[in-house]
Amino acid sequence: MQRDFVESICIYRTKEIKIKETVFNYTKIKKELYAGFVKENDFFIATKERAFLDAVYLFSLGKYNFDLTSIDYGKLDKSVLNEMLKCYPTYTQKRTLEILKNYEYIRKT
Repeated sequence: MQRDFVESICIYRTKEIKIKETVFNYTKIKKELYAGFVKENDFFIATKERAFLDAVYLFSLGKYNFDLTSIDYGKLDKSVLNEMLKCYPTYTQKRTLEILKNYEYIRKT
């Protein structure tokens, strides 16, 4: 786990804030995609499915880089992923779905 670096999504604006040695990175996403959180200790934390789709979505836009082959897809609830994908605008959904298909997270049709 990377220390001193916190990533979050938000619906207002992309911004990076450094407090002492910690960097807080906020990346803006569309309001309709802002869902899939649970409250833990007074903080809203993304579910693993939400975090995964956010990463793939931002990757599809060229705003995030990560190793898709390192994800253990078996730990994600496929029905939750499919339900969350319905919230994506058509053009964004196409790019995100194409990446998921290319990495065989979903079957090619």
